[in-house]
Amino acid sequence: MMECLLIADLTGFTPLTEAVGPEEVRNLIAACHAAMAAVTESEGGRIERLIGDALVARFREVGHEDVPLLYDDPSPAVRASRSALALHGAVSAATEDAVETLNVPPLRVHVGVAGATRGEALLDRADCLCRLANPGEVAIEGPVLRRLPGPALAVPLAPTFAHGDDVIEPFLLSSFPGGLKAPVPSEAPRLAPESEHRRATAVFLQVLGLSNRAGRAPQDDVRGRCEAIAAAAAESEDGYLCDFVEDTALLLFGAPRSHADDPARAVRAAIHFAKAVDELDAFLRESLASRLRPRAGIATGLVVTGMLHAGSIRRYTAFGDAVNLASRLQTLSPAGEIWVSDVTADAAGPSFHFGKLLPQRVKGKSEPVAVRRLAHGF
Repeated sequence: MMECLLIADLTGFTPLTEAVGPEEVRNLIAACHAAMAAVTESEGGRIERLIGDALVARFREVGHEDVPLLYDDPSPAVRASRSALALHGAVSAATEDAVETLNVPPLRVHVGVAGATRGEALLDRADCLCRLANPGEVAIEGPVLRRLPGPALAVPLAPTFAHGDDVIEPFLLSSFPGGLKAPVPSEAPRLAPESEHRRATAVFLQVLGLSNRAGRAPQDDVRGRCEAIAAAAAESEDGYLCDFVEDTALLLFGAPRSHADDPARAVRAAIHFAKAVDELDAFLRESLASRLRPRAGIATGLVVTGMLHAGSIRRYTAFGDAVNLASRLQTLSPAGEIWVSDVTADAAGPSFHFGKLLPQRVKGKSEPVAVRRLAHGF
């Protein structure tokens, strides 16, 4: 049975968090998440993550235990793609008045949709497709496109390329028969009134090789162990584990609890995580088809924090440039390395030795970003 993973990432929030107060940011975030949740849930998508300014939703075959028999098309490719095409208009309509009142640039969304029939984890592929798409665009991969009713209006977005152990065949999707459907109302996500601006350090941790487990060790068991390692890493430095989805974790230091040395705590937690993943890889080596390799991205800055309530999701989360940058650095970093922002490296103190890297171009930044690497890796 096929399943699809959709990642929708909002653009325009970074300058917004710097230009207006936390209450205005909170209200716009709530409006965007309400609109995106309405679209995805109306098509039977299960929201797995509302974190930073991104949404992750999974679509399974109608009749799966998570999907009741009440949708007009059983195909997750159709329902995920239909959601993707509707998201930009829904976000624009939900935030139009606020954007005009606050006199800020309009918020836009770019979307990636990945699909598989063999039970592979899809987060990396969907994230890669999302990054290929410009604001207002939808990028899907070949296996999804071939499940859509024709003729679909889609053009190759880039040549087929290797991404880790995956091969991605990206297309830019404009429309397909029956491709747009008006979203039905859903309970609006909301941030608790105590949402606030805080200085925090965000840590994205990833276990490469976890997404394509094909060895004798059960995949869910290995993923559960990796999630426990992430939780232990956060706890060891009094940080907070916001989420663990497929093979990636987000840790926060400085929110909801703060310490004077939060950047240093974040780096130590990343080292703790990576060493534990290496130990797990060595322990399971004979039962795994491929290596488990850790990597991490860390950034420090001003974020908006609060409890997010969206349907069945109740989660403390953070939004802002530091969260986005940490995610970008994690994606850019090679296996076995910790990449950090200049601000984090300076604040972490002399206990760590960082080597300078060439400035990196990251999505959402007009200029290359100064980056450093923990000198001895993990």
